[in-house]
Amino acid sequence: MIFRGQIETWLWKDGHRQVIVAYLAAIGLFVLGSIFIRGFFGWGHILAIASTAGFVGIVGIGQTFTLITGGIDLSVAYMLNFGALLITGITLGSNHQLLLGAVVVAVVAALTGLVNGVGITILKIPPLIMTLSMNSILEGAALLYSNGTPQGASPPLLTTLATGAGPLGIPWMVWFWAVVAVLVLLLFRRTVFGRWTYASGSAPRASWLSGIPVNRVVIFVYVVSAIAAALAGLLLAGYSGQAYFGMGDSYQLASVAVAVIGGTSILGGKGNYLGTIAGALILTTLTSLLEVLNVGASMESMLYGVVIIAMMLVNRERQSS
Repeated sequence: MIFRGQIETWLWKDGHRQVIVAYLAAIGLFVLGSIFIRGFFGWGHILAIASTAGFVGIVGIGQTFTLITGGIDLSVAYMLNFGALLITGITLGSNHQLLLGAVVVAVVAALTGLVNGVGITILKIPPLIMTLSMNSILEGAALLYSNGTPQGASPPLLTTLATGAGPLGIPWMVWFWAVVAVLVLLLFRRTVFGRWTYASGSAPRASWLSGIPVNRVVIFVYVVSAIAAALAGLLLAGYSGQAYFGMGDSYQLASVAVAVIGGTSILGGKGNYLGTIAGALILTTLTSLLEVLNVGASMESMLYGVVIIAMMLVNRERQSS
């Protein structure tokens, strides 16, 4: 009875209801797609959707928690792109330099997130302005690094991780995303730092007065966001076999969309990475449906914008009530 009561309490929390609704919506989209498209609800297609969703889902890690702190990260597009350019340029298609390349990418990403965080917390630059400016800086750095022409290719190990099949026939990408998701959920739901993150977003002044190091929390969240975007860049380089300019552009709004679809409030203080996972599945499934139905990329971009506006209005209505 106690266990049942705990489950009911969890289910009826507002944030958890949104997560459940998001997963039901994802299932509903698969069912809807199967009505119009043969094999859409097949196991192979579900795995393909989950594998593809992993890319935006990983970028969505940082976006979820920057939104929870009341900010946003609009530097993810070229952080992803720069990460891909670095890994292919350093490794030149060889596994031997993969570890070195990954370390370099991680350090560059961490420094980028650190600068974003310091600019927002210490210099008091609005997150949107700070991160959008950083995106332009990273774009310039990427052009300087590559001389305008991406070099090298993805190492075979990275290509296998992004495109290969793993145990039980499930793509390695899905396994990798699952492991990353568990680590993220443990960090933000089971640690003091996670509780500080939510507190910093819902009541920053009160959190600071109670002794929570709000600035350090926000800085760390932006470091996590940059590393997550760079990691997605490595995986995308593995998926495509190479890096190219603009490969991160579509992930800018998409990463925000998957977070808000999953119940993360743009106003801060509320969110759950479980919901972001559902949001990634929904957006990827919807994109797949639109592609099969021969709807252009312009409609996809419009969809992202409409979703973000709609969810922001819903979140504002909830907070006002």
